[in-house]
Amino acid sequence: MTPPSVLIVGGGIGGLTTAIALHRVGIPARVVEQAPTLGTVGAGITIQCNASAVFDALGVRFAPEDVVSIGRFEMRARGGAVVMSGDSDDLDLPFASVNIHRADLQATLVRHLEALGGRLELGRRVVAVRSTDSHADVVFGDGETARVDLVLGVDGLNSTVRKMLLGSTGSRYSGQTCWRFAVPIDAEVPILSLERWDGGRRAGLVPLSRGRVYGYLVQSAPPGTPGPDTQTAAHVLERFGGMHAGLDAALAELVQREAAGEPVPIHHGDLRDQPHISFGRGRVVLLGDAGHATTPNMGQGAGMAIEDAAAVAIALGSGAVAPERLADHLDGTRRDRVVHVQKTSWRIGAMAHWQHPVVTWLRDTMLGMLPESVATRQAIELYQAGIELADDLRGVVAARGEVPEDAPPSLEGPRP
Repeated sequence: MTPPSVLIVGGGIGGLTTAIALHRVGIPARVVEQAPTLGTVGAGITIQCNASAVFDALGVRFAPEDVVSIGRFEMRARGGAVVMSGDSDDLDLPFASVNIHRADLQATLVRHLEALGGRLELGRRVVAVRSTDSHADVVFGDGETARVDLVLGVDGLNSTVRKMLLGSTGSRYSGQTCWRFAVPIDAEVPILSLERWDGGRRAGLVPLSRGRVYGYLVQSAPPGTPGPDTQTAAHVLERFGGMHAGLDAALAELVQREAAGEPVPIHHGDLRDQPHISFGRGRVVLLGDAGHATTPNMGQGAGMAIEDAAAVAIALGSGAVAPERLADHLDGTRRDRVVHVQKTSWRIGAMAHWQHPVVTWLRDTMLGMLPESVATRQAIELYQAGIELADDLRGVVAARGEVPEDAPPSLEGPRP
């Protein structure tokens, strides 16, 4: 049976994972990205157990020098008291949860895609998409046209494909703005992930490989505050200096490098989600942030896109779902999952920024009384859906997938 022709719009984590997944089930999808190069701003990302399970099913492995275990984490209140803690290595699960720089993750996914015979086409801007009963027509900025069985819009919160299909993105501002950076530090890299809450502000520091740390800094603010003058080390230091020693060391490194004429990129953007969830319609399907963006408070934005990739490969690779029915199928099988993650993440972000002293005292007291076993159980429940999805994907890959003879060992290597 001839596989459907598929065009993936978006060369980020979700788009690349979807391309790899489809190649593994015998569907050689084309993937395009409008950016001329893959950017490195965005700093770190956590690949939690549910996403790791999908990567395992696809044969995607990470170089040991690119990742560090999420390991132990602590959440501290304004006064410094630990109100929540845990250790991902203690979970009785077969897949690791790791921290990785986004640039390392994208490079790994590109290598795996190329090993399967695919490639990422950079600098390819889609300017029009039209869906019919029998096909979808796509027009590129350079005048090229393509006719395919299915278009997958995996092009982020500000999705061009979504705008073409639905008229607007319709995203929602959370009331919080965020700075992100990754910087090598001379001081000792922290061995745990730490988040500090401080009345309308919070700051997190996450260990990365190669002597780097990933910092994220969040502040309650009106919409539209990001600008060129807000992405400097001095601006960040003014707002977040003094929250904790580890963060101060990272901020000092930012300032020193900026003074030396070698500034570290700092990304400043408002935190938004997509409450109007849509998996598309007809032969145009929306995945990841394009369909159901979530705030980053659970670290599951990429995880949901990676799970979407698995669901698409299972549906199309098994032959159970026709391309024109894929959007409806995903709406029926994925909506409850992404709604739960999205709503929970929104609530966590709002709770973290409470400022009334009595309310925050009650919050911190209640969180401090929560047994670690409860948090562990909740984490396992969160991951289980992804693990089960990965098991289904592994079966489809085994039945339909092919690995090229010249594929790198990582495509079929042992589990971590």
